[in-house]
Amino acid sequence: MNLQKTLSQAWSLQVKIIEILRTLKSLHDKAEAEKAKRDEQTDKKQSALEAEQSAQRREKDLEAQIEKSTRIRTRTQSLLESGQIVDVDSAQEQIDALTAQLESLEEEFLECLEEQDRQREAQLRYANFIELYTRSHREAVQVFQERNPVLTADREDLEEEIEKLLFPCSDKIRDHFEAYKFKHPQLVVALKASYCGYCSNRLPLDLVSEIRNTTNVYRCSTCRAFCIAD
Repeated sequence: MNLQKTLSQAWSLQVKIIEILRTLKSLHDKAEAEKAKRDEQTDKKQSALEAEQSAQRREKDLEAQIEKSTRIRTRTQSLLESGQIVDVDSAQEQIDALTAQLESLEEEFLECLEEQDRQREAQLRYANFIELYTRSHREAVQVFQERNPVLTADREDLEEEIEKLLFPCSDKIRDHFEAYKFKHPQLVVALKASYCGYCSNRLPLDLVSEIRNTTNVYRCSTCRAFCIAD
C-alpha cells in the first residue's frame, strides 16, 4: 500500500465533505437570516401598533381635557357677560388662560392624530416587509430541505470511501486523520524543499529523504499535518 497516495486521496475526499458541510451551513444560515429579518420587522410592526394605541389613548385624554376646559371657559364667559362675576379682571385672566390652554391642547391633539397616521403607515410598511421576508424564508427553507438529503447522502458516500481507504492503515494513522480532519486546514501536504508545505517547519534531511524515497509519511511536529513527497 502506498500510504502517501492513500492519505492524499483520503484528504481530497475529506475536502469535498468539508465543502458539503459549508454548503449546508450556508443554506441553513440563509434561511435563518431571512427568518431573523422577518422577526425584526414583526417586532417593529408590534412597536408601531403599540405606539398607535398609546396615541389613541392620549387622544381620548386630550378630548376630555379639551371638553372640560371648553366647558369651564364657556361658563366663565357666560357668568362674566351676565354680570354675575364681581372680579372682572380675574375672570378675564382665567378665560385668557383657558383659551391659551385650549390652543395648546388642540395643537397636541392634532399632533396626536398625525402620530396615529404615521404609525399606521409604518405598520403597513412593516407588513409588506414581513410578507417579503416570509416568502424569502420559505423559499430558503425549501432549498435547504431539497438539497440537504442529497448532500447528506453524498457526504455519507464520501465518508464510506475514506473509511475503506484508511482501513489498511495503522490505528495511529487513522486516529490522527480522524482527530484532525476538521481541525487542520490542510491535513495532507506536500513538502516544499525540506520544509512542511503548510507551516514551513524545517524537517531533518534524513526524514525528507525517507519521505521522498519511500511511501512513508511524517507528521509535522509543529502543525501536525501529514507530510508527503512533493
